[in-house]
Amino acid sequence: YYRNQINQKVSGSVDFNKKTFQMRDLLHSRYAGAYSGRILDGFKTMRGIFLMDVGNKRFRFYLKKK
Repeated sequence: YYRNQINQKVSGSVDFNKKTFQMRDLLHSRYAGAYSGRILDGFKTMRGIFLMDVGNKRFRFYLKKK
């Protein structure tokens, strides 16, 4: 869980046939980076990797629609 939520504008693409996505943060901050992953469970779940621009740190993420 994030300690502090931030809002970030992103740009990217979704391949609905392969159920994959790629996004990049548009606002420059120390937390900016790129996201890539898969869409699962009838488009209710997103799972992937976030790669921060600063330090090339990698984080796994899992988002589920309520």
